[in-house]
Amino acid sequence: MAIPAKFRSHLILTVAFSLVLSGCRTISPTSEPKLLPLPKPLPDGHQDGDSQVRFPGSIGEMHLQAITDYESSTPGLGVGLSYRGRDTKLEIFVYSNGANLVPNGIEPPIVQEAFANAIGDVEEAVDENRYADYRLLSYRIKDLGNHLFLKAEFSYSEQLAEKRSLLYVTGFNTRIVKIRITTQVDKESSLRERIFDIEEDISFLFLRAQRQGLVGITQAQAIAIQKSMLLINLADGLQAAEALTIAQLEIINRKLAGKWNVLKATLADAQPIDGRIEILIPERGRAMAQERAYLSVFIDAQGRTEIANNRK
Repeated sequence: MAIPAKFRSHLILTVAFSLVLSGCRTISPTSEPKLLPLPKPLPDGHQDGDSQVRFPGSIGEMHLQAITDYESSTPGLGVGLSYRGRDTKLEIFVYSNGANLVPNGIEPPIVQEAFANAIGDVEEAVDENRYADYRLLSYRIKDLGNHLFLKAEFSYSEQLAEKRSLLYVTGFNTRIVKIRITTQVDKESSLRERIFDIEEDISFLFLRAQRQGLVGITQAQAIAIQKSMLLINLADGLQAAEALTIAQLEIINRKLAGKWNVLKATLADAQPIDGRIEILIPERGRAMAQERAYLSVFIDAQGRTEIANNRK
């Protein structure tokens, strides 16, 4: 069914949203954030504004020592967190690569592309002679906190020291999450124990985030929303189901779906008297005992939207 001319402005939402499902242009985050000399630990950690995940001040024996805002200078690059321990460093990047929404898990093309690009970054360092004796040891799928990651493991030498590096990439609550662990190799048994302990801490972090309601949107759910968009026809008036889809896509287009759960969007009990339809979208991650926060999305007969904060 054709979308009428008066609704064409919302095609912008569809085009932008479809980039998530087919992959989009590559924006590679820097893999080595520049640290100030003798950085001080940041015990309060970091609350990511897009994915809503709280990253702690310490992971195992490593302490958070730098938070780098790449987004302000290059939209799409998000934020980088750098943890440091005695022989190990952990880097976490949370970014969109320019997409309004990154579906959960390892299936989305944009996640698989990010994984391939991250491996390419390591191989580029080899080509530039920053790493020697490079070997790509394995690819696999890894479950961390009931959430699947693409995982790769490398070995190489840097400044005559043998290193082991592990890469993890996934989509989580509307953003790409890339994790890289790099540690010095001593005994293989102690190396495996060290990696296991770090993976356990990361698993707990993502398990806790999911228990707090930060569950994101799957690839199938994202496709279903996109298909609903194609069925909209305002020629016969705005229907409730159409308003719900428009509200969902408005939140996604504004890159707010990490905080507001578009999958739980509902019609408001009392509708405005001016003919608009009000859709309520609840906030993610709120405890049941807390006052529930909502966004109100008002849609008029032409498909135009207005957003207001609300509490019910």
